[in-house]
Amino acid sequence: SKKIENLYKGWDIFSMPKPKIHWLVDKRIPYGSLSALVGESGTGKSTFLSQLAISIIKRERTFLGYNLITRSKKVLYVSTEDGLAFTHERLSKQLGYSEDMFSSDGILLEKDPNLSNIWFLFDNKDVIDSITQLLETESIDLVIVDAYSDVFEEEMNHANKVRQFLTEYGKLADQYGCAILFMHHFGKGIRTKAKHKILGSAGFEQKMRSILSLDRKEDQSFLKTI
Repeated sequence: SKKIENLYKGWDIFSMPKPKIHWLVDKRIPYGSLSALVGESGTGKSTFLSQLAISIIKRERTFLGYNLITRSKKVLYVSTEDGLAFTHERLSKQLGYSEDMFSSDGILLEKDPNLSNIWFLFDNKDVIDSITQLLETESIDLVIVDAYSDVFEEEMNHANKVRQFLTEYGKLADQYGCAILFMHHFGKGIRTKAKHKILGSAGFEQKMRSILSLDRKEDQSFLKTI
């Protein structure tokens, strides 16, 4: 009879080596699956994500005290909230560029080789097709989607549609071995546990391998796993 794919007896599972989880950010962001960064508006989520991207392309070994285990040192940043001008300004600050490093037109006078390892997609149409096209030609460590609410255009409380949408991204992460990290928001005025504050259907939370929450109090940011 025809063998059923991905069907295992319980004994089979324990008759092979335990599958190892490979981490991009140790114990926080795994390769080959979906993760999320969530929080209230104004907590600095986009700044956090761009700093993570910079740490990867600069081949740093840690990020916020966690081991950073990079492979290709390459990042794709899908930016639906910030355009070219704001991204130019923020990256200049985070990369430590001074004014004398630019021409009068804002062009960087000396090429920074690290910038060859990061791509920015300023669009929310056919995003998954664009991501797939790049992954077919480049080995990418991390795909950042900032923000989820802009690329998911269906009813956010419709669990089945949310899960179907995220399943396609999960397949990409698994096929190409990259980490995919979504930025998402908490609902306004919701007073409950952090994971129940996430805007929209619980299907979002259920499809994530890891969820990080960013909070800000008295000019300090706090990151935790929920």
